[in-house]
Amino acid sequence: MRTKERLLLGDSTKRLAEIEDASVDLILTDPPYNTGMTAKSGTRLTHFFDDRYSPEEYRTLARTTARECYRILKNDRGCYVFVNWRSLGVWLDALATAGFRLKNVIVWDKIIHGLNHQNYAHTHEFLIFAAKGRFFPRNQGTADDQSRDLWHLRRETRQARADEFHHETAKPISLVRRPIELDPRFFSLAAARIANVTQGHHPLVASDDCLASRRKKPASRVRRARRVRRSTRRD
Repeated sequence: MRTKERLLLGDSTKRLAEIEDASVDLILTDPPYNTGMTAKSGTRLTHFFDDRYSPEEYRTLARTTARECYRILKNDRGCYVFVNWRSLGVWLDALATAGFRLKNVIVWDKIIHGLNHQNYAHTHEFLIFAAKGRFFPRNQGTADDQSRDLWHLRRETRQARADEFHHETAKPISLVRRPIELDPRFFSLAAARIANVTQGHHPLVASDDCLASRRKKPASRVRRARRVRRSTRRD
């Protein structure tokens, strides 16, 4: 079996067009949340606060991305989308319009709260679980909360240095691993590869043919690492 690694860097709404139809087995994406906040130039929190779209701009981003994700995903495969309470409705609508079956919304309890004490500090986020066709995760018989739609996983609290970019909603590796390792086609592959692929990044797309990662940034800068498995055998 020959393996080829490929890294795509650029605007995800454009680079997704380069991926072939029905060529991806699993999608895991962490799009901008459209927090509506801005940051002063040079602050290490730029990638978190500099995230403001108009309502129509954000709906267009969600619909375009959802449509492309549906196109590149194989039949009977899963799609996961990280969102917060502000963006939940927009992405549910975009995914359904694109053709996905909405299966559930997983609540991620971050254990340790984040910012916004004056309006009740943020302590949870959502993970939309959708499917193209029929798809079921391999989560039966797990000893923890992986079989339920409420996941208790401590958020990242490491403070970046003053000269490093920081994002308040960075996802821990333990959270990122779950949708990949619970996929029946990825169970063995993920255990061996996911730690290396996601080291220092947060995944955008993960599949049998493609493991992709990016830092949490606005949509204009996306890193995607593509793992292509070539074999003479047929699926």
